[in-house]
Amino acid sequence: QINQAIYSPKSPFGLIMASFGHWVGYSYLALLSGFCFKFFLEEKTLWKKLALLAIAGGSYVVPTWLSGKEVTSVNAYNMPKLTWLFVLLAAIIMFAMGYLGYKMGKKNDSQRILLAMIILGVLIVIQLVPVAQVLKSTMRRPRYRVVADDAYGYQSIFLNWWQPYKDYKNFALANSDIAHLSENFKSFPSGHASVAAILIFGLPYLSLIEPKLKGKENLLFIIGLVFTILMSFSRMLVGAHYLSDVSFGGLTMIICCIIANEINLKFVLKD
Repeated sequence: QINQAIYSPKSPFGLIMASFGHWVGYSYLALLSGFCFKFFLEEKTLWKKLALLAIAGGSYVVPTWLSGKEVTSVNAYNMPKLTWLFVLLAAIIMFAMGYLGYKMGKKNDSQRILLAMIILGVLIVIQLVPVAQVLKSTMRRPRYRVVADDAYGYQSIFLNWWQPYKDYKNFALANSDIAHLSENFKSFPSGHASVAAILIFGLPYLSLIEPKLKGKENLLFIIGLVFTILMSFSRMLVGAHYLSDVSFGGLTMIICCIIANEINLKFVLKD
C-alpha cells in the first residue's frame, strides 16, 4: 500500500539517489583508505605494512568500481556504454576522499584509533557482502516495479520478505534476457539503504580522528540517520524496494556497526 501510494518510477529525486546516493556511503570507505595509507607509509613491520596496503587499496578500488557501475545499471540510468566515464568520475571523487582521509590521519598517530576504524570497516564490509548480497541472491524477491507494472512481460507476483522465490531458476530459464531479469529479482534487502546506513555510525566515528568534530557526535549521528531515511524513501519511490527491504538493509548495517562499536569500547578504546 505504501508503494502504491508513492510509486513514481521516473522521479528525478529517485533516479538521482539510485545512481549517486550510495556514493556518499562508499566515500566513507574511501576516507578509510586514505587513513590507512597514511599509516602504511609510516609502518616498519612488513606484514602490517602489507595488510594496511591491502585495506587501503580495497577501500579505494571496490567503492570506485561499484559506484561507477551502479549509475549505468538497469536499476538507475541504464547507460552501460558510459560505465567507463562514471567509473572515472567515481575514481576522482574517491581519490579526493582518500586524500582527505590521509590529511585527517596526519593529525592523529594513534594506532588504537586506526584499529578501531578498521574494525568498523570490516563489520561494514561483512554486512555489504556476506549479509546483503547473499540474502539478495537467496531470497530473489521481485521488486515492486515488476509487480506493479508487469513492465517486462513477466507474470505479476508478490512475495513477503520472508518468502524466497523458489521457482526463480525455472522462471529465469523461460526468459532470454537473464541479466535484466536477475536485477529485477533482488529486492530483499536493500543494498542502497545498507550503504547509506554506514553514515549513522561512520560519521560520529570521524570525531576520533578529526579534532574539530569532537563534541558533535550527536549532530553527525542525526545527519547519517536523516540521509538513510531519505535514501530508503527514494528506493520505495521508484519501486525498487518495499519498506521491509529498506528497513532490513538499514537494520542489519546498524547491527554490524553496533557490534563493531562494542568491540572497540571493550577492547580497543577502553579509555
